[in-house]
Amino acid sequence: MKKGVRVFVAASVIVAGLIVLGAAASREKLTAESAWARFVGSWVNMEYAGAQPYVQMTVLKPGFTGEDWMHPTDASADGIWRVKPKKVWTDREGNIYLQFFNSYTEPLTASGVATGTARVLMRMDRESKVLEFTGNFGPEDGTYPERIDPNAKIEYFSIYSIYHRKL
Repeated sequence: MKKGVRVFVAASVIVAGLIVLGAAASREKLTAESAWARFVGSWVNMEYAGAQPYVQMTVLKPGFTGEDWMHPTDASADGIWRVKPKKVWTDREGNIYLQFFNSYTEPLTASGVATGTARVLMRMDRESKVLEFTGNFGPEDGTYPERIDPNAKIEYFSIYSIYHRKL
């Protein structure tokens, strides 16, 4: 009886190990480029007023470029920004995180709002339906957010925003 239990336990451990190894081997290595490709698309939040920095639509394009759209029906973007990736990872729930330095291509948006630079953390849920940003305004060499902070406030030189994928 003891020998049968040992064989069963050993076989169970081996099977569990093979399952874990198989899952790890099939997991894609996430690079900044492959993460960004998943973020690409139009993201909306119609509850926002449609003024900088809380625009109603953000469009993420290939090549690490983003656009701020005051309203989805506008003829053109209000601001265009570039992304310089710093770090990418996933969490246990399958959410994808991208930490990056953000800089606008022009000193003013089309609506006349001054632009700048920020250290940003972006998270997309595993279903690719929700996109969140937390950012700290300032130069590239500052501290980058490590977690999404829904309580970030513009008056404290930080920001939080949330969008849903536009279908």
